Amino acid sequence: MSIRALRDDGHAPCSHVAGLIHEHLDDIDRRMAELAATRDAVRALADRAATTDPAACGADDICTILTPTQP
Repeated sequence: MSIRALRDDGHAPCSHVAGLIHEHLDDIDRRMAELAATRDAVRALADRAATTDPAACGADDICTILTPTQP
């Protein structure tokens, strides 16, 4: 139900609004965690790029920086 509809029905929508705010905060936290993980992955690629010798690229490689490393 919308905030306006709750008010029009004579109910204070404050708890509904608070719930929506918490949903938005949870979504922001989730997206921030995803961005942090992406940042870490890109940082790892940047570190690999800084130490990669272009001469090490094999004929079958497009770029060794983008080749997955073996664990």
